[in-house]
Amino acid sequence: MHKNILTEEQKVIAKQILEHLQDGSTQSILLHCHPSPDPDSLGSVLATKFALESMGKKVTIIAGDSKTPDAFMHFPGANEILVQNYFETDVTKFDIFLILDSGSTSMISRKAPIVFPPESNPNLKTIVIDHHASNTGYGDINLIALQYMSTTEILFDIFQEWGIFGTTENKFSKEIATNLYVGLFTDSGGFRYERVTDHSFYMAGVLYEYNPSIIDVITTLENSSSKGFVDYLGLALSQKKIFHASEEKKEKGSFVISYMKHEDIARLGLVSDDWNGGTVCNMLKSVVGWNVVVMMIEEVSGEVKCSFRTRDAKEFDVSKVAVLLGGGGHKAAAGAMIKKPMDEAIEFAAETIRKELFS
Repeated sequence: MHKNILTEEQKVIAKQILEHLQDGSTQSILLHCHPSPDPDSLGSVLATKFALESMGKKVTIIAGDSKTPDAFMHFPGANEILVQNYFETDVTKFDIFLILDSGSTSMISRKAPIVFPPESNPNLKTIVIDHHASNTGYGDINLIALQYMSTTEILFDIFQEWGIFGTTENKFSKEIATNLYVGLFTDSGGFRYERVTDHSFYMAGVLYEYNPSIIDVITTLENSSSKGFVDYLGLALSQKKIFHASEEKKEKGSFVISYMKHEDIARLGLVSDDWNGGTVCNMLKSVVGWNVVVMMIEEVSGEVKCSFRTRDAKEFDVSKVAVLLGGGGHKAAAGAMIKKPMDEAIEFAAETIRKELFS
């Protein structure tokens, strides 16, 4: 029996999206990866590319602000992603901009504010599909499904609603399945996170049927670290500040901020493929009593990317902190960009965390 957890309202929106995609006037569709893409971002756009191509549409994927990580280049279709950001893209060539896994327009690009419709193409239709609670619905059509753990999990149900995945005549089923799985696996923490449901395991089982070698894709992903990653990891784990709750709130434990300054990155000769904020956060939050952890990376001087995690999402909703700092995300995992030098950014983040979650 097929498990589909889209609400009736979401199914109606999914049908509306399909109608726009199938319209004869829709020929060319733009997809993008969000800044510092994770496997859910990349898996979503690649799976959608194959799905739309099975409908006879012309699809273009742009890498966005960040280079596609080398560790993701074995995902089916990854070699077809164009190395350009939104502002380097001629949007007049597209009928629809299908925006996936992006909680705000800043997750399309952080290089400048984005306004829809773009002045150069006022007829461009924007469609947003996402699972982040911070998403305000900035597209012409918005399918924001908070009951899903990943955007690839939403797409799994949408594609089957559309009848383009799982059919014997769809030659792209294996490629779609593989890309959906990488997003599901990573956003679920390997099926360990609290938001994992029976739908997650059902989806994994269906996708495995289409590609039994899907485990090899994950094995390659998890064994693609660079030599620089070891240097990054060593410094990030040792270079941290521990903040304790007040005596009145000592039951709340502590929060920890690990950081990598711009000069650290230069000294170690690191590149963007060498770090992963989530990896450090997951290691730090394994420590009993460290209930909120942050990894702060200053890739560009004066711009600090923050990754937030918590051991207890019910007690410590880190998305609240991320939103206050201009970002967003989930209760258990969120992110933000602070445009301050590292020392000031640490002080600003610590003050916000203490006020919002530890007082």
